[in-house]
Amino acid sequence: MNSLGHRLWRLRWWSLAAAAVLTVVFGYGLSRLRINNDPLELLDRDDPELQDYLRFLDRFGHEAFVAVAFEVEDVFSPGTLRFVDRLSRRLREEIPGGESVLSLTEARVIRSLPVGDGEAELSVSRLIPRSVLAPGATAGSELEQARQRALADPLLRDSVVGAGGRATAVVLRLEPRSHDPNYVFQVTEAAERIAAEESRRSGRRLYLAGAPIFTDHYLGAVTRDLELFPPLTTLVMVLLLALLYRNARGVLLPAGVVLVGLIWTLGVIALAGSEINLVSTIIPPLILVIGVADVVHILNQYDEEAAAGVGRRRALQRAMTHITVPCLLTSLTTMVGFLSLASNRVVPVRETGLFSAFGVIALFVLAVVVSVAVLSRLKVPRRLARPAAARDWLVRLLERNGALVVRRPWWVLVGSAAIVVLSIWGATYLVVETNLHRYLRHDDPVVQAHEFMAENLAGVTELQLTITPEGTRGVKEPDTLRRMAALQSAILPFDEVGATTSLADVVRMLHRAWSDDDPAAYTVPDSAAAVAQLLLQIEGGDGDVLLARLATDDYRSALINVRVDNIGSRQLRALIERIETEASRIFDGWSGTRSIVGSAVIVAHIERFVVDGQIRSLGLALAVICVIMALALRSWKLGLISILPNCLPILLVWGVMGVAGIPINLATCMVPSISIGIAVDDTIHFLARYRREVLAGAEVSEAIRTTLRTTGRAMVTTSLVLTAGFLVILLSQFPTNVYFGVLCALTIAVALLGDLLLLPALLRVARPRL
Repeated sequence: MNSLGHRLWRLRWWSLAAAAVLTVVFGYGLSRLRINNDPLELLDRDDPELQDYLRFLDRFGHEAFVAVAFEVEDVFSPGTLRFVDRLSRRLREEIPGGESVLSLTEARVIRSLPVGDGEAELSVSRLIPRSVLAPGATAGSELEQARQRALADPLLRDSVVGAGGRATAVVLRLEPRSHDPNYVFQVTEAAERIAAEESRRSGRRLYLAGAPIFTDHYLGAVTRDLELFPPLTTLVMVLLLALLYRNARGVLLPAGVVLVGLIWTLGVIALAGSEINLVSTIIPPLILVIGVADVVHILNQYDEEAAAGVGRRRALQRAMTHITVPCLLTSLTTMVGFLSLASNRVVPVRETGLFSAFGVIALFVLAVVVSVAVLSRLKVPRRLARPAAARDWLVRLLERNGALVVRRPWWVLVGSAAIVVLSIWGATYLVVETNLHRYLRHDDPVVQAHEFMAENLAGVTELQLTITPEGTRGVKEPDTLRRMAALQSAILPFDEVGATTSLADVVRMLHRAWSDDDPAAYTVPDSAAAVAQLLLQIEGGDGDVLLARLATDDYRSALINVRVDNIGSRQLRALIERIETEASRIFDGWSGTRSIVGSAVIVAHIERFVVDGQIRSLGLALAVICVIMALALRSWKLGLISILPNCLPILLVWGVMGVAGIPINLATCMVPSISIGIAVDDTIHFLARYRREVLAGAEVSEAIRTTLRTTGRAMVTTSLVLTAGFLVILLSQFPTNVYFGVLCALTIAVALLGDLLLLPALLRVARPRL
């Protein structure tokens, strides 16, 4: 062990050269880094829910759309309808990849037309005749009839026209490319241009929603975070280091190490074929703030050795001999915190853990290699000749803290126990929320559009119930259609459900029209042949507009589309369970397969993985870290004691989240595992120095004071940088990441207090044997 510093000294230039080569390689990878927002990437491809959704896409096509909605006094006024017609035409013609438009002026309705001899035939025609839309045309009775038909039509009511006739939407269905970034940009650019021009022209406020719009806003927010975080975090780190060290060495050396470490980490993400997503946007600030710790501890140990007047080379070798192993241990425990996330079934969370773990080890290697090379060329600062207490106000403060803890350890223990009790109480109010739309700020136009459509129409969130009966007649079987209609009737009264549509609606409207619009005939015919005959009369031409996305071409499968209010994932999951309960009751004894699918289902589905993953990863991290500490310190008692101060901030953060109403989501679920891995670093450095002092013959109280006076300084420095670095995330475009930053900063700050107060108090009372 005594030769470690000597070996690092001898190999310093070879190591630095190797690091430079790797930096070039990872820098090349960094140039290929991409951003991804595909909800299909949230779960593993073999997940049953995801497999159901992929089968749905294969049979029915993609669910992506762009919707433009607005509110007026009367949507059936001639002027408003002409505006809707122009908007519908522009969306269809100017937005690439548009497949079909649904609006009041493009809507089709079923009519029964006489053909002579008392016979009639079914016809599908426009709800609003084209003649009514001509400039200067007046058609009061026709428009009133259109109003009554639209508000009574289950395919139109609440989907394209609000129940009161004061709100309407134009919906453009898109071809299946909604997660291609270039296509998303083209669609959003065209849609926003059209909406802006039509808004200025008409004086109306237009609300723009849909998956491509959300994706584009999301990608823009991620890009702004990636552009903002590295320079701002670096600036904050530099200012703090300059304030604490007051020399160029203490600023430039840590800053250089973490910036190179960031290049390595982002480069390996790209080289591994992965991409940046909503969760992994926190990696840059994480790497920048975590990487400071090892360099600060190396500098602190080097300064202490150099102050003894042994010369630069000897001081550096002794410092690296003493500090390299503790730094390795802290890197391992931090890495364990991140690697514990690898057990999470949510892919972005898992990848964030894995790549951050790589970054931690990369930072350790760079801290050692670069520090040895740079410090070997720098002169020892003259200020180190002065006594520590005289040159540093922080050292004097830590000495007073040590004296207080040694005299009153039980005060600290009782206060900590009270915090634990209050935290557990607050944690009982924790909730889970994984709705991706709530990841954007409330003032984002996409969020406001979703709220508008939820309040005035049926919302933009869709669930699809796929129905595939056995037998050759498929969904034309009356029994299947009646069960579908019964399920719609059962779930429509749910507060969260805005509207439902299905093939059963079309069949019942056809039957009613065939029966001279007799309301009593709004039923499913008694035979499959009668159903087939009704459908045959409207197949092709305008009839296909009604049947689009309600059934497959061969009628083997059908859909029940459920429009849902803008609710959270917790409520959505509860709604899905209620719908499944009703479906099980209504389809009891029916032969076939059915499932509830949709991108919203995927997001709601991961809710339980978030909670299970948090508990599993935190438990795994605590267990592994405890074992590492016990083995490294050669004392199981010390290993257990080391965990206690770091459990306190985790409990406190859970309590704060519960009381403040901060939900557990894709970002905040990582706080405990990440924080425990980072927070335990100071504990390792404290106990390593404490053990060294005790083995050298110091009494427990004196060992505590010495440790606080020496290692405590680096602990405070690194914790301040970490806390400030996490607080930079307050400027994130995503409220979820803001919560992550605040909670991590709180965890690090409380963990520091635990290491400066609770840990010494435990050592003072327990007096573990070494």
